[in-house]
Amino acid sequence: MEEQRERDYLRKEIECNMEVVRKANSTLYVGITAVFAWAITMHNSAICLLAYCVIIPIYYIVLDYNIAIMKIGAYLCVFHNEKWERRLHKVNVNRIINRHDSSYRNSFVYASIFTTILFFILLDYSRIGSIEIIQIIICITLLLWFGIYIFLQKSNDIVKQTYINA
Repeated sequence: MEEQRERDYLRKEIECNMEVVRKANSTLYVGITAVFAWAITMHNSAICLLAYCVIIPIYYIVLDYNIAIMKIGAYLCVFHNEKWERRLHKVNVNRIINRHDSSYRNSFVYASIFTTILFFILLDYSRIGSIEIIQIIICITLLLWFGIYIFLQKSNDIVKQTYINA
């Protein structure tokens, strides 16, 4: 009975974490849409860079909650020997099903790319001075740094397997 209660609490925690991730993604879409609308309305490319003030913090929130979900899932897999969780883990380790464990990152990558594209579309090429060059350097640096950081992140399966093996 106690084991069933613990399992139910852990699954409820996973559901709560997933809800936070869903709300964070919604906040991402609303936030970058507002920044893009403001940049287009003002026809100012520098405003596009503010989208990173939305993208980066929300990415860290989503990453943190996804790692927590993986840890709870790994705990359930190891200590609550349920057939469906064991079977799913075995299938994922053997790569029988092509899971997209990094798919939660895709919206952040697309938002970052679109921010850079919009920045260069709104940039006034007839008046490029030192401030615009600095903005271009900042934009490219943010895109490259954030993109490289995301792609170098450990996959969820590695985090889960490390947690299971510990």
